[in-house]
Amino acid sequence: MALEVNGYKSKLFSGIVSILFFLTLCPAVFAATLVWQEQATVAGPAIQLGDLALLSGDDPDRLDVLRAVNMGRAAAPGQTSYLTGDILRARIMAAGIDPMVEGWTIPERVTVTTLSQIVPGEAITQKVTQVLMGQVPYPPADVTVKIRGSLAEVPIPVGAYEIKVKLPNGVRLVGPTQVAAEIWASGRLAKTIYLVCDVQVQVQAIIVTSPVAPHKFITPADITVEKRSLASLPVRALKDDSALKLYWTRRTISPGTVLTEDMLDIPPVVTRNSPVTITVDNGTIYISAFGLAMQDGRPGDIIRVQNVETKRIILAKVQAKGTVVPLGW
Repeated sequence: MALEVNGYKSKLFSGIVSILFFLTLCPAVFAATLVWQEQATVAGPAIQLGDLALLSGDDPDRLDVLRAVNMGRAAAPGQTSYLTGDILRARIMAAGIDPMVEGWTIPERVTVTTLSQIVPGEAITQKVTQVLMGQVPYPPADVTVKIRGSLAEVPIPVGAYEIKVKLPNGVRLVGPTQVAAEIWASGRLAKTIYLVCDVQVQVQAIIVTSPVAPHKFITPADITVEKRSLASLPVRALKDDSALKLYWTRRTISPGTVLTEDMLDIPPVVTRNSPVTITVDNGTIYISAFGLAMQDGRPGDIIRVQNVETKRIILAKVQAKGTVVPLGW
């Protein structure tokens, strides 16, 4: 009987020793020591436990899991947020971790500042200007881009950044152009700046310098060529003087007027009471007769013509200067 009791005591003692040994090993293998930082900085956009505290222990894999515990969203770049002890405890427990079991002390508050870098307003202006000028089919020397309002520096998250310019409605040479300047940092869209720009183009315009009567050809002495804003010019303004050799004026044009296409007209190649040649040529026969134009006519016009020999009046199509073709031929 004494032997059985002694044997039972021996087994009990061995079991207690094993449990104590196991309990001694557990903290060494699984426990993590946590040291809070009262002032923490994060790159954003999320805050992790590893950003707020220094973690140490013997299990690297578990330490990685603990460091990655989500503690909420970070403030905007350059801004500061505050996490109270209740918030810290709630977010740790939401990850399935009990701070009491871990032996962690939760501070009353941790201050978290989001790191930032500054994008100068000049950098945005230069990029927008470059893109807009590349979209305009005019020489860069004749193009001016003005951004309405002032453009301040923009704080964004740290990392390599890129400015992407989008034109929702394209480039407008008359009226405002809408621009969306996207700033991407480390592959993420950090900020979008909406701008209104005026794209101004200087083009050649022909200005009348002396009065010109109707049905007169404009000579080089009657005009001057100036650079004017495209937005200020009337519709169909002439860009060069090549048309002036072929067209004459429809009406009186006053000095200072910007010359437009609708102020000019093709002069008649046949004038009223002028002699014309009436021709018929169908490839087989050729007939011609003398006529008298009873109307002015330009190439392609239908006018009345009197046959000088027969005195008969016919309708003919003006073909060239002094030449008409009877209708039906």
